[in-house]
Amino acid sequence: MKKTTGFTLVELAIVIVIIGVLAAVAVPRFLSTTGSAIDAQVEATASAIKSAYAIYLAENKGEKPTCNELLSSVGELTVKGDKATGTKDANLKVDCDGNPASDVYVFNPNAKTYTKKSSAYHVKFQ
Repeated sequence: MKKTTGFTLVELAIVIVIIGVLAAVAVPRFLSTTGSAIDAQVEATASAIKSAYAIYLAENKGEKPTCNELLSSVGELTVKGDKATGTKDANLKVDCDGNPASDVYVFNPNAKTYTKKSSAYHVKFQ
């Protein structure tokens, strides 16, 4: 009688079930991480806009920038009037209100928290 080596069908089935359980646990964690990363992108863009505002004030002896001037000074944005989109991520949206700039709303429809203007990251300038 020949002795064969290898795995039995039961052993292979158990391994497949274990891999399935691990995948069922891991995949939702990775999907929620994407939304959190996009939230961080929105917050980083808002921080860049705050910094651009402070730099503009310092360079122009306290004169406040218009929305177009403010948004144009942020390198990661493509500006069209008082609105802008992300250069690398076209889903990133920035709306600016006031002249001089007084309110800026940063959002991304793919974000976990900041998905539209009504729930956007709001930056208010005095």
